[in-house]
Amino acid sequence: MHLKKQDADLFFELTWSLHFFVNQQTQQFPDIQTLKDYKDNLTTEDKKIISDTFFNTPKLIDQYLEKNPDNFNKEKLQIIREWKQCIQGTFYIERYLKKYAIFIDENNTVYSVIGLYEGFDEIFHKSHLPLLTKTTLLPFKGKLVYDGLMRSYNIHFGRNKKSSLKETYMRAKQNDNIIDTFDKKPAVSKKSKSLTRNHSPEIKQLLSISKKLKGGVNQPIINSPTFSLLKAAIELTDQAVTQQAKTNELYRTIRKLDRARNKLVTILDRME
Repeated sequence: MHLKKQDADLFFELTWSLHFFVNQQTQQFPDIQTLKDYKDNLTTEDKKIISDTFFNTPKLIDQYLEKNPDNFNKEKLQIIREWKQCIQGTFYIERYLKKYAIFIDENNTVYSVIGLYEGFDEIFHKSHLPLLTKTTLLPFKGKLVYDGLMRSYNIHFGRNKKSSLKETYMRAKQNDNIIDTFDKKPAVSKKSKSLTRNHSPEIKQLLSISKKLKGGVNQPIINSPTFSLLKAAIELTDQAVTQQAKTNELYRTIRKLDRARNKLVTILDRME
């Protein structure tokens, strides 16, 4: 859930160099005369001020790229150039997964973010989740990271908020809308992906068999709604898996399934 050490070293080499340049241009901390002074003598809160300035004044990145005061090569300059896409704001850390943490912003946009030298689970115990934080997200080598400067808020969230954040994550996961890069590439819809196995023959066979199942006067009263429930379930499976029907069509079949279920429950409730 974090960068390799050499990548984390590179990230901070670029970050501190850019921030030191920003401070030279703005003179917010005039006593800081060298890059070493910046790294060693400024507090985290002071560095956050510089970071906020860099975020709010993107032309400073252009100035840095033009002057290239640290003589960085093209690869390093390209990484810094991409930081013009950074997103600063308030985020909820909703959960930890094996490869990244889930961040959700106030607009319910979901991001997968990895740590720098350590994973977020090493910084904040999972029992603290969801956790409200303020930070800046940056692209780095095809991934999203944070700028190493994070404010966290000791706020306890109730069941409703936790459920809301979970649903936001689950919805984004289902629809392939978790942002893991700022590259402007269209998401691949799951509906366009080919099935790993063709279930059509089995489903068609079930449909054929189910049509033969019918209740009757001389049969137990429970048979008819049970058969209707089974047919609706197979029809729903056929629409979802084979036909890939539209959402409204699936809802109609689900309502049919619900009616059959309700009839079955009523019969069971009446049994003595």
